[in-house]
Amino acid sequence: MTVLLTGITGLVGCHVAISLLKRGVRVIALARGGDGATPEQRVMRTLTAFPGWQGKQGSLSNVLAAEGDLLAAACGMDEGMCAMLNGHVDVVLNCAGAISFSAPGEETPELRVNTDGLVNVMDLSARLGCRRIIHVSTAYVDKGYRDGAFRTEYERTKKDGEQLLLSRASERELDAIIVRPSIVTGDCRFGFTPVFNGIYPFFRFISDRWFFLQNTSTKQWMSGAFSESAAVNLVPAGILGDVLSELVEAWPAGAKIFSLINPNDWSIPDLLEATAAHFHKHPPPSDTSVSRAIFQMAAVQAEARVLFDLYEPYAAASPRLMADSEAVLLSPEASGALENRDQWLQALLDWGMTVGWKRVG
Repeated sequence: MTVLLTGITGLVGCHVAISLLKRGVRVIALARGGDGATPEQRVMRTLTAFPGWQGKQGSLSNVLAAEGDLLAAACGMDEGMCAMLNGHVDVVLNCAGAISFSAPGEETPELRVNTDGLVNVMDLSARLGCRRIIHVSTAYVDKGYRDGAFRTEYERTKKDGEQLLLSRASERELDAIIVRPSIVTGDCRFGFTPVFNGIYPFFRFISDRWFFLQNTSTKQWMSGAFSESAAVNLVPAGILGDVLSELVEAWPAGAKIFSLINPNDWSIPDLLEATAAHFHKHPPPSDTSVSRAIFQMAAVQAEARVLFDLYEPYAAASPRLMADSEAVLLSPEASGALENRDQWLQALLDWGMTVGWKRVG
């Protein structure tokens, strides 16, 4: 089986690639070059950074990097590559996407990937003679479908992308599946992620500012916009990767929209207290004087309020399963991983500290 995968250097795409390769699936990775690296170099750097994967690089012979750009016609794939792949791709799996917390209606050019980019992926799929496509959306489209309102422009573009896919799939004779996860984190075993977005600005903030926060209670620097009941819904990328890989191999005959939502929300106060406790074991910088700490405390608290206000819409109401979708049925192993929060959180924080919260790959 051969899968054309977009977004392989991102949080979701890299975990999907690993899951597919473990199953012996051939992966055609659509990627751009950048920072002096070719698409192939970027893809390989991302995959080989995955902990525990270095000894299995023989599986990387099943990866072919193809240069492309989702905002170009037919994703910018050259004629020679298209001709070579024509008739040989079984599923196109679109994990590419852009995230921005800009206000609804605010012009945000990078979010075109969620709409125009998806249309180009559909066009490429048809051009390659592939009739099956899986698109990764977000569970946070629920508010837009429910009352026509959006928390952010990101949500609007993800909903618009879904509508484009559903309306045009029949025109292109495509069999389409949409998967809606909640907020995705690194995997729950190693904490691996090549990028740090979503929930990670909170983790990095506490990591960078722990010395100034360790002698204060969470309430002193948590924005008033967050109530004691505020919560987020998190799912590990490794579990999402396995879900998508299973859909590739066992194409469902019925439901075409699936949601991956953690059965248990994570209380914001509990999550932040646990994160703070993790960093408590790290000693403060030896050159930080008490007077300097007192001087900066006000600035740190102000920074915290800005950060919390930015993310407040996503703690106001976690996403819920909608009538048009089915909940993903998780294995006992995956369900157990979701419940083992302490290990999962420690893995996320340890990975971020190890790589200095910087992009890998």
